[in-house]
Amino acid sequence: GGYIFVGYSGWDFQEVKHSGHGSLDAWFVELNNEGMGQRQYFYGGSKEDLGFDIVQTIDNGYFILGKSNSNNYDVVGMHVDSIDQGDIWALKLDKFGDIEWQKCIGGSGWELPVSVFQSQNGNYILSGCTSSKDGDIKGNHNYGPPDDPHDILVAELDNNGQLLWTKCLGGTSVEILYSMTRTNDGNCLLAGLSSSSNGDVSARKENLNESVDTWLVKLALNSNIISSHIDTGNELEITPNPAANTFSLRYNATTSAIASINICNVLGSSVFQTTDNFTIIGKREMVMDGGNIQEGIYFVKL
Repeated sequence: GGYIFVGYSGWDFQEVKHSGHGSLDAWFVELNNEGMGQRQYFYGGSKEDLGFDIVQTIDNGYFILGKSNSNNYDVVGMHVDSIDQGDIWALKLDKFGDIEWQKCIGGSGWELPVSVFQSQNGNYILSGCTSSKDGDIKGNHNYGPPDDPHDILVAELDNNGQLLWTKCLGGTSVEILYSMTRTNDGNCLLAGLSSSSNGDVSARKENLNESVDTWLVKLALNSNIISSHIDTGNELEITPNPAANTFSLRYNATTSAIASINICNVLGSSVFQTTDNFTIIGKREMVMDGGNIQEGIYFVKL
């Protein structure tokens, strides 16, 4: 047993033994159960190459999802030679950390990776954001130059690194992806933000052009959208945040129902519950006493 993580580094300092090619390289680290370093490797080219996510594969190797601005050494197939753009970079390693294959995914804009998982058939589902409209990227909902607003991007690679499909999700404004997970039925669920009100996000309120809403998308592994949900709900605001002993909870009620407020810790355990008995539709505010809540990170469920 042990732990693996991926990031990036360009320094030689204490436990970091940089042996890469550029100013920043993707950095693979394995720790034992006690947190002691077992091995570390660097991957990249002569420019900046970053690791964002890693999974252990079913053949006991590793898959790194990263971003690359290079087109030499470990990186082949970059779509644009610019430090401001860069591709999503997929890197398959064997169990010894040696590169089996790599793949650059992108176009003439910029790509930003977020998450990856290996599906039940052994292929890899990648996710991120893109502003490209060419190269590997088809169906971007935005118009204009490559630095214009961006879509969420999902792609599938087979076990040999061949790109099977890419899917752009969004509308003509900005979409941002924060998380992707594999669902129990073998598909994927994406969570992010959207400020569009067209395209794949047509359910969003038309009159909120300057704001963003939470966007959940369930995607089949044939790239078809199974379901899409926009949460335009209660627009929850906590002031001050981080909160002091006393804080205000403001929200916009869309119905006359009594609201239930539940504060949970990072493990999902409830530490405080109360109700707002006002039934007015519109803006509501509650002043709450958090003096008995220990310092830490909490989530408020309304």
